[in-house]
Amino acid sequence: MPIRSLGDARFGMFVHANIASVPGFAPVREYADWYWSHLEPKPDVVLHPTSPLPEVVAWHAEHFPGRAFDDFIPGLTDEQFDPAAYADLAVAAGMRYVVHVTKHHDGFCWWGSALTDRNSVRQGPRRDVVEELAAATRARDLVFGAYYSLLDWAHPAYPDQAGYVDAFLHPQIVELAERFQPAVLWGDGHWGHSGAHWRADALLETVYGIADRLGFDIAVNDRFFASHADFVSYEYDVPPNAPDGAWELCRGLAYSFCWNRAERDEDHLTGRQIVAMLVETVAKGGNLLLNVGPRADGSIPDIQQRVLRDAGEWVRANADAIHGSERFSVPGAAAHWYTVTPGAAGAKGRQRVNAIDLHASAAPRFAALGAAFGRVTGVTGPDGIEFPFVQTDAGLRIDGRDWDDTTLAVRYCVDLEPSATGPIVLHTPLAAPGRITRGEVTMPSITAALEGAQPGDVVEIGPGRYSTDQETFPLVVPTHVMLRGVPGAAAPTVVIDAGGHHAVALSGDDAALVGVTVVGGAPGYMMIPPTCVSVANGSRAVVRDCTVESISVTGGDGHRIQGNVVAGGNIWCLGASDTTIHANFQHGLRWGPGIEVRGGANHVVDSNECTDDLCAVRVAGATHVLIDENRYESRWFGIHVDASSAVVVRRNQAWQTMRAINVENSDDVLVERNLAEHCDTGALVERAATNVRVVENWFHDCRVGVLCWDDDATVVRDNAISEPRDHAVVLNSDADLVNNDLGGGDAYRVRT
Repeated sequence: MPIRSLGDARFGMFVHANIASVPGFAPVREYADWYWSHLEPKPDVVLHPTSPLPEVVAWHAEHFPGRAFDDFIPGLTDEQFDPAAYADLAVAAGMRYVVHVTKHHDGFCWWGSALTDRNSVRQGPRRDVVEELAAATRARDLVFGAYYSLLDWAHPAYPDQAGYVDAFLHPQIVELAERFQPAVLWGDGHWGHSGAHWRADALLETVYGIADRLGFDIAVNDRFFASHADFVSYEYDVPPNAPDGAWELCRGLAYSFCWNRAERDEDHLTGRQIVAMLVETVAKGGNLLLNVGPRADGSIPDIQQRVLRDAGEWVRANADAIHGSERFSVPGAAAHWYTVTPGAAGAKGRQRVNAIDLHASAAPRFAALGAAFGRVTGVTGPDGIEFPFVQTDAGLRIDGRDWDDTTLAVRYCVDLEPSATGPIVLHTPLAAPGRITRGEVTMPSITAALEGAQPGDVVEIGPGRYSTDQETFPLVVPTHVMLRGVPGAAAPTVVIDAGGHHAVALSGDDAALVGVTVVGGAPGYMMIPPTCVSVANGSRAVVRDCTVESISVTGGDGHRIQGNVVAGGNIWCLGASDTTIHANFQHGLRWGPGIEVRGGANHVVDSNECTDDLCAVRVAGATHVLIDENRYESRWFGIHVDASSAVVVRRNQAWQTMRAINVENSDDVLVERNLAEHCDTGALVERAATNVRVVENWFHDCRVGVLCWDDDATVVRDNAISEPRDHAVVLNSDADLVNNDLGGGDAYRVRT
């Protein structure tokens, strides 16, 4: 479903700048736009590491000692700001709309607002940037939209309803709507308070009324917490499953929205990656809003321009597969994605399916275009050149050897006469539940088998899909009972689908779940994962060799979570002891820790692989924990030890993570023989951490190897810090540095 008011536009440019563009710094993988809250505590900061960030305080003390945040405003000159060049870049990138950040969390407005002097006409650039960019955008036939942050760290009355919401926020949004008539009103900074606090429903009613009165279309996103939204906003990652309704993905070209001087060219998306992300997003029915972050002088960095132009050549050549396209029966997967160009196939009933191969293979096979979906009558390239093909039940195979393998992606225009009965999606052997046995007895359902199970029983289920049609959820596995897929069946063929309910509950000592796939758990939100598989009211539970959305363990001891694939959620261990979390592959929670252990003692977290989260492994309020031989690539924290004691962090491998290892407010922690590559900081020891030993680690190509901040009695010994990008060691404490190889870098002491 397209976003109303944008017409056929599916690809747009986000433009982020604020006062923070002057220092232009954040730890790599953090948001530079949040510099003020990284430097000193601010209200309604969620998810981010505890403020202030030592990395930012240290950098600020080195480069801008004693300077207050608002002292940067005169440096926000925009002297190189050329709105026509911005619009031309959007056109070159194949984009069709622009959303400008008119006010970010720092409260600086980029237009001559009558409600505050904290704006770009009265300070800094002395230009009405919103007016200029809106005019240039529309002159290139691009659609213009406005971002507005409800959060405002500068307003003295924030977040008071009378003094801020009613007297400032509502009138200012009315001012934006009446003056600039944006096609999109993109809210943000909403998370600190409810929609009722923001009076969001009344605000949007006013905005829609203005649009009706002035005769323009407007769409509003879901970040006002109102009871209605025209589209849902996702951030940084394409959702794994195609959302219903209108939606949009936003992200920076690198890890930050505002310009971050610490980001290198290799931190940015390539043209090929932009095309791949755009294609997947559009195939799943969404829009992609890709951000540029100008410098304080208004110029867009060369690397950002270059990758957009690289991608744009492909996007413009294949515009009808992107803009105005519709979803196909299936979006696709991996390297192969599908969209439909309405009306392009000519004959009535025929579809023009755009089959896009991101790998540019010589002979791709498109599984979703097999005979079950209809008859393929022809395959051409965008230029009309015909390609030989063979269609079977297994898919459509195309002879694509004539393509240049340097292209960013290959698009085939497939004329399809759909099956009269519609597409048939084969689930064999998952079309019906398999055989269910308890002992040697066949049972009518898993629910019935578990209800009558006695200690020592094993309930086995054969390949098939078990759903709300025959099961009552949650399936409760009682004391000393195992629920497992029949031996020899692969977990993906044995599927329990809870249909949006709590799926499986292990309740009682020695309950076990083995060798099944569990989907359709009760939905989570942000840091709260889906409620899928839970362990409670017992000890020594086992979850092994399963594919699940999430696993939560509460209380008890001696649990073992081993060999699972955890997709879209996390492994959560709360108040238990003696728990082993071993050899799991976890990814995709995005807004929280992949593996989180809170409380208890004598845990082992080892040999796991985690990606795509804010934190890979977090241990909080626990004692005697071994974190060993894990591999991870996460956003802000790799391994985070918080308020814990007697913890060993050993032989782990981090890749492209802001803080590979972070020890905070903890005692007696050994950080030993770990490897961190291409991270911002290899090891951060901070906030009253005591008796921490950072020993025999290798930190390669990190901006800072080791950072010690407000800690006590830390020993940094026998570490190899190779190719540090800033300083090998940064500290404001009396940490003991012994026999480290600093790789040509230095140990920099910050005096604050």
